[in-house]
Amino acid sequence: MVLLVTAWENYIEQAVEEAFDHVLIQVGGQPQLLSDHLQKVIQKEAQKSAWSVTGDGWRSVALAEVKSLVNDLNNAASGQVDALIAKALGIATFIDGVSWQSKSASSVRADLRSLVNEVRGEIVHKGTTPSALNLAGFSEWKNFVTKLVARTDAVLATGVASTYGAPPW
Repeated sequence: MVLLVTAWENYIEQAVEEAFDHVLIQVGGQPQLLSDHLQKVIQKEAQKSAWSVTGDGWRSVALAEVKSLVNDLNNAASGQVDALIAKALGIATFIDGVSWQSKSASSVRADLRSLVNEVRGEIVHKGTTPSALNLAGFSEWKNFVTKLVARTDAVLATGVASTYGAPPW
């Protein structure tokens, strides 16, 4: 279970970094097209040293901030994923767009929160397993994460395309 949640977290980190690499290409020399959060970070850096953001310097500042945001992700529950994607890519309430047949976005949000915070939390922090966690329960969670990744890929690609003009993959 812990490895399943770790795989989800690692997927989110890599997807955001890959999408942001694409965003940097798409925005060209226009940092004002980046997320509000990244624009503020660049402006703050410019106040310290205007030379640090001249030319392509702003790219280095933005990339360092995204790497910092990704490194600071210590829990890939729905709220944290939303915050990371909003700050790095400018796509708000991302998880609200992730759903599939028979699974609404609110259900995805609730199940992801449960998986990361409750199931994983109980295993890691208490050293116990939830009573319903058996082979069948694990298979259900594995299927959930598999569908979650597939839909996240699609929704992230669509969100980046609509925000920056082209999908990252």
